[in-house]
Amino acid sequence: MPFEAGGPAVTIDGQLTLAAAMPGEGAPVLELALLVRDRDPGDGAGNGVASLAIPELLPDAPTAGAEGLRRDGLWQHTCLECFVGPAGQPHYLEFNLAPHGAWTVYALDGYRQGLRPAPDYRSLPFRCTSSPEGLELNLRCALPRGWKAVACLDWQVSAVLEDRHGSLSYWALRHPRGAADFHDRNQWVLDQPL
Repeated sequence: MPFEAGGPAVTIDGQLTLAAAMPGEGAPVLELALLVRDRDPGDGAGNGVASLAIPELLPDAPTAGAEGLRRDGLWQHTCLECFVGPAGQPHYLEFNLAPHGAWTVYALDGYRQGLRPAPDYRSLPFRCTSSPEGLELNLRCALPRGWKAVACLDWQVSAVLEDRHGSLSYWALRHPRGAADFHDRNQWVLDQPL
């Protein structure tokens, strides 16, 4: 849901799967699939997906999420995000994935504290495709090896959508009162068992 009315006329559908460690992987696995599409495909008003600023794949990007495409500030433009952390623990990860192939994963010690690049990720292969009908993102990655014994995770899926005029809208499962804040763990899905 958008934080404020007046954003693009889209819906965001998705699925997030958290699975216990597979043999040989040593850590829980995160799978994320998101689809941004027109809320009313037949309205012809052009205020849905066609109104979004969706950059093309970077010319130096062999694939989305490749090593060397880690970038800061992705949330200042169209960016799909996922937050995940061990239930009952203050630390968490923030995944930022841009349609043009740039990405980053931040590790945080607690609510907006200790933001730094997560050292477990040198690349983050994901697939992002854009068409007039929608924007689709798919990601599968292992979470940090230190999370091997984690039985439950807290998570949030969100998006920043930029329109062709440079206006940003903020989308999440739930928003706190006052201001959009994807880091507010009270708005996350809590205690999701693996």
